[in-house]
Amino acid sequence: MIDFKIFHHSDDELWRYIGRYGYDSSVRSELGGIMSSDDSTWWVVTISDSEVAGFAALKAKKRTLSHLYVLPQFRRRGIAGELIARRIELARSIGLPFVKVAIRPSRIKHYVTNGFTELYTRGKWHWMRLDL
Repeated sequence: MIDFKIFHHSDDELWRYIGRYGYDSSVRSELGGIMSSDDSTWWVVTISDSEVAGFAALKAKKRTLSHLYVLPQFRRRGIAGELIARRIELARSIGLPFVKVAIRPSRIKHYVTNGFTELYTRGKWHWMRLDL
């Protein structure tokens, strides 16, 4: 069974779930850098049989979606799409007028499916926006 939990940055339980992934070099490489979080950050964590399957952040102050990661053994099950949708719902619920995301070309289709439009490209990153 897969469960999605929402945590605020200040919630200690969040860090028990995802803290170790911040130091994992393969996660850093895939995310394009070190995970970051502050008092305006909300996280959606996917749990499968008490094991982390994936996670993603909503940085409310910056109105940015970031750090979407699904562990390799859980990929191709719709988890990434659900993490996108859950963060959009969360952004709406806290009253954000829009959200942005910087993604690699291989992930554009996931965001277009959710209504995002491309703003610009900087290096390997494509910036997209969704008006809420």
